[in-house]
Amino acid sequence: MSPTFERKLYVIRRRAENAVHQSAIAERQYFYVPSLSCRTIIYKGLLLPDQVGQFSITTWPMRMS
Repeated sequence: MSPTFERKLYVIRRRAENAVHQSAIAERQYFYVPSLSCRTIIYKGLLLPDQVGQFSITTWPMRMS
């Protein structure tokens, strides 16, 4: 994909974040988009410290290309 498309995705993400944060949504402070990219998938999980070791890079056999 082109850098132009990546830039458009970035602008869309920022506009969405700003719209939510300026809205009257009760829990808007919890809204967060880790990434919006056509090249990278970001998974954000909530883990306890003792769970982090289970999810190291070596335990993720998935590789998208």
